[in-house]
Amino acid sequence: MQPTGKRRRAGQAVLAAIVGSLVPALGAVGQEAGRLLAAYDDIQTVQCDIRRGWDGPEGRVRMNSRVAWERPRRLHVENFSPLRRRYVCDGTNFFYYIAGDPKGFSRPVPELDAEWRARLEAVPGAPGEYLARLAGHAEEALPGDAEFPHRWRYTLPDGEGLLLLDEQRRLAGIDLFQGPDRQPLLRLRFSAHREVQPGLWLPLRHEATTWLDGQERAESTRIENLVVNEPVPPALFRPADYFKDIQFVPTFEQIYGP
Repeated sequence: MQPTGKRRRAGQAVLAAIVGSLVPALGAVGQEAGRLLAAYDDIQTVQCDIRRGWDGPEGRVRMNSRVAWERPRRLHVENFSPLRRRYVCDGTNFFYYIAGDPKGFSRPVPELDAEWRARLEAVPGAPGEYLARLAGHAEEALPGDAEFPHRWRYTLPDGEGLLLLDEQRRLAGIDLFQGPDRQPLLRLRFSAHREVQPGLWLPLRHEATTWLDGQERAESTRIENLVVNEPVPPALFRPADYFKDIQFVPTFEQIYGP
């Protein structure tokens, strides 16, 4: 049900990003990652601008987006580059349209692929996806260092993860390794933290390095104009206000062909 080629890569790139002095028992299950992840439950609404950049085959690619999100499963994303596209979900039905396409894509939320449903649940700008990879797995406290005073190692089904916190126990980094030889898979660094409510910090800068098939790729993300737990205009979640005279279909094949 995904679009093909360049359109698929563009659609997947929206939303779009995680330890010691206190030592838990060896083998405890994801307590520190789970603590950070659970803190995001206090976030009910988010409004922000997200600016991402990464190196592509044709040079540096930049994506600028305006995002509004509200529990449960309400989302409005407007992408201005590299393609103009819009996502709107009213909590029940999801709509997606790229400017210039002959049709748009829409399905009821329960009929979406797991990847799309996860985007609706994810707090924009919060690296919950990566914390979720660590939470629930065996963790081991490691000695801290000058850069990361609090560090934890996680044993994952296909490798290993490191959770890195700063001196204030804010999320500073996540490293993921694959296989018994610990091949690097993902390196994340977080900075420019903002306390959105007492004790709850969101990093406004994300720097990611990935390794896939021997290729290294760097990506940066900046969160700007962040507003948390303030009312979102209800009109942002009314699809009919944004999609005029557009036919929607339930599969991407009906838009782009097989």
